[in-house]
Amino acid sequence: MKRIGLIGGLSWYSSIEYYRILNLLTEEHLGAHHQGNIVLVNVNLHEFRTLLNRDDTSRAIDLLISAAKTLESAGCDLILLCSNGVHQFFCQVEDSITTEMLHIADATAIAIQEQKIVKVGLLGVKSTMEEGFYQKRSSKFNIEIMIPDPEDCDLIEQIIFRELVQGSFIDSSRDSLIQIINNLQTKGAKGVILGCTEIPLLITQNHVHLPVFSTTNLHCKFAFSKAISQT
Repeated sequence: MKRIGLIGGLSWYSSIEYYRILNLLTEEHLGAHHQGNIVLVNVNLHEFRTLLNRDDTSRAIDLLISAAKTLESAGCDLILLCSNGVHQFFCQVEDSITTEMLHIADATAIAIQEQKIVKVGLLGVKSTMEEGFYQKRSSKFNIEIMIPDPEDCDLIEQIIFRELVQGSFIDSSRDSLIQIINNLQTKGAKGVILGCTEIPLLITQNHVHLPVFSTTNLHCKFAFSKAISQT
């Protein structure tokens, strides 16, 4: 099994999910007592967000690049950014190393294609929804991305940073996200991307009628399939 490197800490609540899911997949595939070949490097979310809020994007990216180089030095064969939002800097990190990186939007788009869906809603932090990098990546798979109304985008961001990344999972916030998903369905969405790796800790398929695409789960499955491949 190839060694998987995780750039985590953004936040650590979803990093736990990456570690848990990858180990579960390993055990299911190889049998009891087998463990994933995983290396995790945490990036300090507080430091990262502070730099972005100061418009010091270059230093924020350097934190990601440093983590990627640490994983590369640790002999990782694959590297994952365990956050949707930081994928806006995916290319800069990818260009700084020679180790293969796996994009979370690619893993998600493949799963959407398998269900023959071409129009989906996207929930995440505002940068994920509004900066266009998710839409650009998904367009390569002929998938159209819909985002919520601006006030709903603001609410989703508040729920993520004030609650989810701090380990707070509130029923009323779940209800708000469900209503936003229902609004996207009314506007034509045939599925919904949970495009923040913490959102699947609050919303699951049981909560909505639309097909749900958990980016955390799909990223892990994509990485695991690569890790056990012979190529």
